[in-house]
Amino acid sequence: MSFPLFKPNRLTMLIAAIVFASIHPFSLHAQTSNDFPASDPIVTPGTLDQDWNQQLNEALNRETIERSEVERIIEQEVDSAVNRNFAWTIGLLNTLLLLLIAMPIVGLSLLWLLRRSLMAKIVDELEQRIGEDLQTEFQRDRQDELRRDRLSDSDRRSATMNRSPTSSPADPSTSPSSNDGQATRLKEMVSMALSVQQTLSTAHQPLEESLDIPDQWGDRLDDLLDYHLDRAKQLERAAQHSEALAAYDQAIEIDPQNPIPHCARGALFVRLRRFDEAIAAFNRALEVQPDCAEACYGKACGFANLGHSDRAIVNLQAAIALSPELKNVAQSDPLLAAIRGQDWFQTEVVG
Repeated sequence: MSFPLFKPNRLTMLIAAIVFASIHPFSLHAQTSNDFPASDPIVTPGTLDQDWNQQLNEALNRETIERSEVERIIEQEVDSAVNRNFAWTIGLLNTLLLLLIAMPIVGLSLLWLLRRSLMAKIVDELEQRIGEDLQTEFQRDRQDELRRDRLSDSDRRSATMNRSPTSSPADPSTSPSSNDGQATRLKEMVSMALSVQQTLSTAHQPLEESLDIPDQWGDRLDDLLDYHLDRAKQLERAAQHSEALAAYDQAIEIDPQNPIPHCARGALFVRLRRFDEAIAAFNRALEVQPDCAEACYGKACGFANLGHSDRAIVNLQAAIALSPELKNVAQSDPLLAAIRGQDWFQTEVVG
């Protein structure tokens, strides 16, 4: 028995689609109701995007702040390391420069002292040895001469006593030999004296050359002193006062017994109105050279601005006594305005 094959037509397919559509919403609603409780809030995609963007912006802001803070710390550390290395390098270069300047001077000084002591020792030994030889030779010649004199006297006495009419008045047979011996010894002494003179002149020549070395050092030190003083004045004109003071200190180290760098340093302190330090610098100049008029005048300016009128007048009197032309300078110097009304200033300075 066979069944006829079912062939759906358009009407049948339409009815089946309507039935299926009416059943599917009920099943979807039932499943949704069972899985999620009715009291849960509804989260839309727009809300999720807004929260995510806010959190992302906050994280980015925190990261940016942390990165800027780290960069700032790193920059500070780098600057600090660069400054330390630069300061260390500058200090090392200054030390090396000072050593390069000092080593030739120290070496020449030691060489000059060694050469001088050696020449003095050689000259002393030569003089001692030659003096001993000359003294010994002189004593020997003197003894020979005395012996010959005694022999000649005894011979003359014996000849006088034993003289006969037919004998000759004197026997001169010994006289020529004695004269020849004296001439030979005189020649030897003259040649020895000439050799001694030549040796001493030869020894004195390098000694004189070594004695000329301090003059050369003095010229070189004067040039170096002038260089530092000129450099200090240039720095002072450029308003680089710390560097100018350092240059004056270097000049003082080169020649501590020269009052010029002390006075220049004190004058700079006066212009900076650091009067206590200026007076100290002028005092050091007066220790080196007590009759330094510039140092006395600088102390007068310092004391006048510190309110010590009596001490200012005493130093100004000393400065004018040492250098009378400073009276004209003091008449219009604004640094002495504090004592310009004093009777002594009006009488002795202004006149």
